[in-house]
Amino acid sequence: MRDVPTVRTTSTSSLLAMDFVIDQAQVNGLRSRGLDALLIITSMLPGDQLGQLYQAILEKGMPPFIELENARDLSRALELKSALIG
Repeated sequence: MRDVPTVRTTSTSSLLAMDFVIDQAQVNGLRSRGLDALLIITSMLPGDQLGQLYQAILEKGMPPFIELENARDLSRALELKSALIG
């Protein structure tokens, strides 16, 4: 994370945080460090936690990238109507 400011000054590309994001505090911290998008690993977020984290990321003006492992994860991601699913 300490290299983000350097990368930000040398690149116009969006920066995706590949951390295991599981709560609002991480969303706030990563956004304040200059990251543009966050990775959400669907299988790591049970129940409503996925939707809550997804909304928290959107509220920070960032696109959430939803990572899937199986068909159940796909179903949950489609419910969110995410533009970025992989």
